[in-house]
Amino acid sequence: MSENIVKKLLPMYVVIFFAFLGQSAATTILAPIVHQTDLLSLNAFWLDNQTLLSGILMGLYPVGQIIGSNIIGHMSDQYGRRPTLIASMVIAPISFTAIGLAISSGQLYLLMFCLIVTGLCEGNITIAHSMITDLVDSSNRQRFFGYMHIATSMAYIVGPLLFIPLSWFELPNNLYYTFPFYLMGSLSALNLIIITLQMEESSNHHTNTDNHIAWRDKLKQVLDQPNLKKQLIFNGMVYLMIMGFFRYYPIYMVDAFDFDVEHLACLIAICASVMMLANMGLNAKLARNFHPTSLASSSVMMISIGLITMTQAHYLVTLIPQLIFITLMIAICLPCCHTMLSNQAPVSQQGMIMGINQSIVVAASAFASMTCGML
Repeated sequence: MSENIVKKLLPMYVVIFFAFLGQSAATTILAPIVHQTDLLSLNAFWLDNQTLLSGILMGLYPVGQIIGSNIIGHMSDQYGRRPTLIASMVIAPISFTAIGLAISSGQLYLLMFCLIVTGLCEGNITIAHSMITDLVDSSNRQRFFGYMHIATSMAYIVGPLLFIPLSWFELPNNLYYTFPFYLMGSLSALNLIIITLQMEESSNHHTNTDNHIAWRDKLKQVLDQPNLKKQLIFNGMVYLMIMGFFRYYPIYMVDAFDFDVEHLACLIAICASVMMLANMGLNAKLARNFHPTSLASSSVMMISIGLITMTQAHYLVTLIPQLIFITLMIAICLPCCHTMLSNQAPVSQQGMIMGINQSIVVAASAFASMTCGML
């Protein structure tokens, strides 16, 4: 792969890192924060249903992404990747800062609204998928989709670990829980400047603005293709299983083992490290020797077995190795799902299809979060 392609993709990996850095901080905070009754102003209903509230809060960020991914993916096909990305990134610094202000002022419903808006603008990670398909041939896509998950994993290592040095200081609750979001607001502003200066356009396939196809009509064109529809259904089932795991285990660790923010941060960072290491070498080797369909089906089976056996783990000494094993199988599975879908999609519809796929990811995440909270 030429240095020019790597140079074009590098800013997108940075975007992915920052997008998931905010999400990882939210995942670490939102399960424990509802138990801080002196911080959020909860009414009697929410005080009696704190675990349900945890699931709802963790699901609102992906709810915003459901909307954002489709709109941003379609717009990037029509107007180009670069201008669409920059426009979406303008909102992020404001929304992250607003989340911190909502928590510090104890405004639960304002927090809910800000989480949705932040997810809306972070739907721009679908552009990263589209840029990979623009620039990388089909034989190398699985490897570059794997690199995308390295950026995600690094975010899930750095984000949660922000809370550990904060715990060394005797900070008031409102500052302890809000500082990472203020930091994310500042970093998002810096990221916007870097992307504006460094990112190059990757797509030459968007149509003239005088001949745009309506988003709804283009969606119908995509869903009328049987192979694409089958692949999207398969991906959706896989994502529901995976997101159910990722969304539930933080809630479970807080409820069943009384994990505080620091312990939960360490566990999330450990699982993210497994994801990152797998994508740094293992996935590239597997991609050279096995077809993505074979890898996807075998890893899904292993994830299913891991989830079933995890239900019998009642002690941390047996539960944590099972969490690590499941995470490793997920690290193998996810790039395969992206690759199989991308290989079947026409060049002119990559942004749209990757937007739909990302919407399925976040819809599964939102559904899993709220369902786990209710259960």
